[in-house]
Parts: sequence; C-alpha cells; structure tokens
Amino acid sequence: MDNKVEKKAKVTVFWDGGSTQMALSGDREEDLWKPVGEIAGKLAGDNKSGTVTVVVDDREAAQLILENGSVRSGDNKIRLKRSCYGVKKLRKIDPATGAHQFYDLVPNNMGPRTLDVGARFGQTGGTNAGADMVEGAFVLKSPMPSWMYWPKYYQLLGNGYTDYTDDIYDEDEEVRKLEALFGPDEAPVSDEDELVLRINEFLE
Repeated sequence: MDNKVEKKAKVTVFWDGGSTQMALSGDREEDLWKPVGEIAGKLAGDNKSGTVTVVVDDREAAQLILENGSVRSGDNKIRLKRSCYGVKKLRKIDPATGAHQFYDLVPNNMGPRTLDVGARFGQTGGTNAGADMVEGAFVLKSPMPSWMYWPKYYQLLGNGYTDYTDDIYDEDEEVRKLEALFGPDEAPVSDEDELVLRINEFLE
C-alpha cells in the first residue's frame, strides 16, 4: 500500500557516505523531489554510483538509482499531488569536441498537472551554430514518471549543462500561450483564395 505523506513530515535522505534531513514543505511532488533531486544531481555530477533512499517518518518510501553520472527512477511508494512543470531547455559544449549538445525536458501536461515527462536530446549543428539550430534529436521511447522532472533536471546541471530556457524563443510555446488567452488563430485568407471563394459562390 502506498504511503500517503502528510505536510511537515520528516524526510531523511540517505546515500553512500552521507545523509540529510528536511521537513516536507507541502503536499505536491516538487515539494519533495526538487530538494531531493538537487542532492541527487550533485552526486551524479561527482559521478557517484549507488542508491539515494528517501525515508519519510521512519518508513522507506522511494529510491533513485545513480549510475555513470545519471539519475534513474527506482521504487517509489510516495503519494503526493502532481505538480505542473514547464519545458526546460539545457545546453552545453563538449570540451573534448567543441560540439554543442542539447537536452530538452518536455512535460506531458493535462490541465494543472504533469502526467509524465518526455525528452529530446542530441547535438546542434556545430561550434558556430545557434543554440536552437537542431539538426536531429533522440527522443525517449518511454517517458519518465512526473516526479523525475527535478532529479533529471539537476542531474543535467551536474553533468555540465546550463539552463537556457529563458533565452531560447519557442514559437510553438508562444502560440500555445496566445491560444490560451484568445483562442486559436484562423489561417489568413489570401486575395487569390478570396477571389476563388467569390467565383464559387457566384457559380452556385
């Protein structure tokens, strides 16, 4: 049976060689997994391997797996309200090759909550290419559970990526914002199309 976590629960985080305690500040996923993810991301950045175990009020509740600089989801029996996350665009330059690498976290949102998290990652055009000139991308075959959003984000920061979300223009995202405010925009009709419509009306 899942463990339902109450607000202000005592959270203890264990990893190989250390531990820390904190109080759960709310009842949503990110209230727990953002601080835990930051810890896991720093360990991944130091290329640590092993398990990060989260214990809530003296009960083992969840695990993250550290391996080769990566953070993966383990068993999770914690029940929290789902948070709603936004797209994150992270970039870095490979010091060995000079190649520009990218990793985009793409949440699958339904209303005010995230169902799961997808990702696009790969390499941009080259050392002189713009940050958003993507030639190709890999896509996760299976999305991550929603609670992995912050652990994966902080893992990427630990791996040397920088968050450029606010600096990269996302045309699709801007269209979605406008449609949310004003409704979908109808495609403009050219003069030629207008003429065809009038001829058809006359013939009818």
